[in-house]
Amino acid sequence: MDLGQETAVTVKDKVWVLGRFTMGVLEGFRDYVREQEGDPLDGLDMLVKSLPPAEAIAMVSEAKERKRQLRAFTLACPVAQEHLKTEFGGTKIIHLLLLEKQPKATMTDAFEVLIGGGGEKLAEILQRAQGEVAVKNGQGPAGHPSPGTQPSLAGPASTDA
Repeated sequence: MDLGQETAVTVKDKVWVLGRFTMGVLEGFRDYVREQEGDPLDGLDMLVKSLPPAEAIAMVSEAKERKRQLRAFTLACPVAQEHLKTEFGGTKIIHLLLLEKQPKATMTDAFEVLIGGGGEKLAEILQRAQGEVAVKNGQGPAGHPSPGTQPSLAGPASTDA
């Protein structure tokens, strides 16, 4: 899989090139999300023992669904979207896109690109990539939002509760 096109972003008078959305980028982001999430079922057995049955069932169901999403990972799945909406997740995927053309780019560089306008470009890249996958497959990922629903990564995520 090799989708989209290279995109240039200028931040503080430096031009950064976000590479094409490739299978390597998707795998790298999937691995990052899996590392952040861990196994949703770990330690759950002890926790549910102290909960009312209805809450325990809901918690186990949610954990099983998160585990399923980590196994059948797509950018459109809720767990991926949750991470894409954070500064860390946005920085990680920009870092993966930068590495194609700038192998020495760091996470700090990627964060600068994100907050310097790269978030808007990233949202466009991901939307195009999801759209191209949907067109090539003839449909969007089963059970997930349509490819046109993409989070805004224009700037830092809100911390409002």
